[in-house]
Amino acid sequence: LLQNSDGGGAGGGLSYGSRQGLIAEIQKWAQMEDVEQRSKQFLAVHELSRNLLFSNATTNQQMSSSFKNPKQLLPVVQSWFEDQKKVFYIHPDVHVNLSYDGFGLFYKPSNTNNNTTKNNNNNTTTGKVLSKSETICKIPKKYFLSTEFITKDEPFASINLTNPQNQQFTSLLTQSPQLLLIMYLIYLKFHFRSSPPSVIVKKPSKNQQQKKTPTPSAKPSPSTSTSSESAIKSYFKQYVETLPSPTTIHTCLYWPTSFYSLLSTRTHSFLLSNTFHTSSSFYISRLKSFLILSSFISSSPSLLKFYPNFSSSQFFWACSIVQSRQNLIEESFTLIPIWDLMNNDDEGFSTFYDDQNLELVCKGKEEEEKEEQKTRGGVKEGEEVGMRYGEMRGSVEMVIHNGWCGEVRRKGDTIEFGGEEEKEKVKKRWEEEKE
Repeated sequence: LLQNSDGGGAGGGLSYGSRQGLIAEIQKWAQMEDVEQRSKQFLAVHELSRNLLFSNATTNQQMSSSFKNPKQLLPVVQSWFEDQKKVFYIHPDVHVNLSYDGFGLFYKPSNTNNNTTKNNNNNTTTGKVLSKSETICKIPKKYFLSTEFITKDEPFASINLTNPQNQQFTSLLTQSPQLLLIMYLIYLKFHFRSSPPSVIVKKPSKNQQQKKTPTPSAKPSPSTSTSSESAIKSYFKQYVETLPSPTTIHTCLYWPTSFYSLLSTRTHSFLLSNTFHTSSSFYISRLKSFLILSSFISSSPSLLKFYPNFSSSQFFWACSIVQSRQNLIEESFTLIPIWDLMNNDDEGFSTFYDDQNLELVCKGKEEEEKEEQKTRGGVKEGEEVGMRYGEMRGSVEMVIHNGWCGEVRRKGDTIEFGGEEEKEKVKKRWEEEKE
């Protein structure tokens, strides 16, 4: 696909010549077997791609203007959050406020007495505690931003599948569900307006006004949305506005060439070497996806209608959002608004999917509640309500895909080997690295 993705012209803000030059460098990287040469070639590809794709002042300005400062956006996000309490269950004493470079959920009881003091954050506290026996939220499946929903919604519901170019586009997104989420996020954030582009309302001429109107039994247009569908679309649009700006994202897609170069020289360290090779492969895979998708879009009028200004800045931002926040529920990749406002706390609330009621539930587990009763723990007034992100991603994966890692040892940090001989080799190498 990459080899044949010239699209007959430019795409994604690249000239035809620049595009073909970048593709040639990627293919050269893919054919190299020597680790040292492959590392050097990646650094060349990375620097070239950054210079070609992220040096356009106009595109950078458009991208920057698409994001508001969290402080400016806070009242809107708070209003949206409180409105959702009327739609599905969210703990009445949990509210949105600023946290880190974005937002978080905090415990603030509505009923307070006069015995108030100040905690370390200078927030008022009454000594009330939010126990882990409490349920923080129950998010119905209907409000998941899932690949299942996306395939039935604009723009994908209106793409002309009889066009061979569109068939390739759709096939690629179907085979890579994360790309489907990525492209939908881009559409919602940068290209979606109050009505889908396919719905064009024209003022009828006098002759058209005199024509007979359709009977009530006539079928509605496929592009017509019900009020319920429109409400959900608006809900997702509001959610997208809460997502962090590129300036606060630190995934490997935003690392400078100098940082990759530093990692590539640390071949003596298994941890740093693994970080370099895993992150560089991921960067190349997403770069190839962008080049292929931008080619499809530039050569397809029906796709251009939905993505008129498709750029690498939009694509890499959406990739980082999906990689750091995606969940796999019932074989469908999803983003979960409201719930993912909660930041990581290794001692925070747990989450599980209730497949009987089809909803995501965030609350403490029974064993956590028993431990809490012994230690008299819980979330105090003014403190942040966090959740456990889990341990399936190792620290290297957390740095690459989330842009940070905590101090807790994760399952992914441990590598098990089948035989004693292999274990001894690793143990010896580990001792050498420590020295």
